[in-house]
Amino acid sequence: MQITKRIDAKYLSLIRHALENAPPNSHLLSPTALRAVRNAQQTIITSPKNILINDETIVVSKRAIKVRIYRQTRQTTQNTPVLIFFHGGGFVVGNLDTHQGSCIRLCKDTTWPVISVDYRLAPEHPFPAATEDCYDALCWAAHHHKHLKIDPARIAVVGESAGGNLATVTALMARDRSGPAPAFQLLFYPVTDCNFENPSYMSYGDGPLLSASQMVSYWGYYLNGETATDNPYAAPLRASTLKGLPPTAIVTAEFDVLRSEAEAYAVRLKSEGVAVQEYRAEGIIHGFMKHVGSHTEAKRTYIAARDNMISALKIKNEQN
Repeated sequence: MQITKRIDAKYLSLIRHALENAPPNSHLLSPTALRAVRNAQQTIITSPKNILINDETIVVSKRAIKVRIYRQTRQTTQNTPVLIFFHGGGFVVGNLDTHQGSCIRLCKDTTWPVISVDYRLAPEHPFPAATEDCYDALCWAAHHHKHLKIDPARIAVVGESAGGNLATVTALMARDRSGPAPAFQLLFYPVTDCNFENPSYMSYGDGPLLSASQMVSYWGYYLNGETATDNPYAAPLRASTLKGLPPTAIVTAEFDVLRSEAEAYAVRLKSEGVAVQEYRAEGIIHGFMKHVGSHTEAKRTYIAARDNMISALKIKNEQN
């Protein structure tokens, strides 16, 4: 049975326009063409009046990185938690605009600042360029905590899809390099491995909006022509140990090609003593954060994971 026939009917109606305008054989498109398609389909979410948005260029390791900072207009509290957000897009597409809706929602719902990172993209900048940018952004935020009015002990890394990979890899790098340790990681349908033969690849590999062939293409661009690696900073599921990572919420979608590797990552984390909560959105597919405001199951799943993060960071404050 085709996956589209199994997707929740209300959700299918929400993505119908995207399905009708998705190019055939998108895995064969060049990165430039892929970006052009995404940009043409993109709707930039404007900020509500109570959210301030500022673009900054930070300089870390003699390299300029663009970030976008979201905060409540009436934020008067010092030492709040902060969310460092990494967008999705298969390491190849995406930018500060593509996931603005997610960042606004997180800032509005938590009342905490959100720093979105415009990391370098493949294939122009293959692995490990993106990981270094994301780790450097974490270090910058922790170092400038007074200016940002944030608590460096309550930093959460948050990401969607490839951004979920970069979020947890940033936590791994911080552990290994004795850097500023994130207090939480919130991973929405994360990429954690380059195994194209796991159960969800077999079952949902022809899925709409993200397919197995697209993922193989993305990995090839990211790994500079290769499609497999044991480097844990690219494929964190292959890390020799995950001990010492922060409490984690992992969010998956039932009909997502990435579901198996995300769930396998949760199992690994739990087996090595990391506190993990899993949340699965039933009946829908990859990328559902775009529809949290208009679909009940997407909203339910998001709220559960969000509240887990809020609770964990509040407990962290009490412990301090």
